[in-house]
Amino acid sequence: MGIVNGQQATWTTPDGKLHAFFQFNDRGRGPKTTTVFAVDANGIPSSEITDGNDYLKADVHEEFSFAAGNARWKNKAEQGQKKIAGSSFYVSIYGPPEESALLVRAALANQGKLALLPEGEARVRKIGGREVEAGGKKQNLSLYSVTGLDFSPNYVWLDGTQQFFAAGERWAWSFAKDGNHRKKRC
Repeated sequence: MGIVNGQQATWTTPDGKLHAFFQFNDRGRGPKTTTVFAVDANGIPSSEITDGNDYLKADVHEEFSFAAGNARWKNKAEQGQKKIAGSSFYVSIYGPPEESALLVRAALANQGKLALLPEGEARVRKIGGREVEAGGKKQNLSLYSVTGLDFSPNYVWLDGTQQFFAAGERWAWSFAKDGNHRKKRC
């Protein structure tokens, strides 16, 4: 409806940590969080700390760390640790949309699949692309399907440099050959 209801801002600090600020306002409700990621050479977070508030404005503090083959996590819903060998991606409860781009890039670098923490496996595949234009600037986007996180796929749009552009959960846009778009239930 032309009203901005949320935002995500990401930046990297001189120590190499990725920071993400995310907020969304849904009639006075909605999350507002700041997340700090340390990302390893494979693009997988080796630590993640999120602070802020959840959708109902309750305080949020979530932590994940991985060192010496041991993964540890803690949030309001669970606390655990697990010895792991190989690459695994922690799926947070309160993480920002940027986390989905990290997952897509890491899975693509691992032949399209990646073990998840606390359990499971994500599979990622490119399912389409689209050129978009706004303000006279064009950008090529790729749409990725992520399975293994929920009962149905999650969708993530990355730009030409594989940076987060958008994500969708329940609704997706389909584009006809004539260029008209239609909303459909996914």
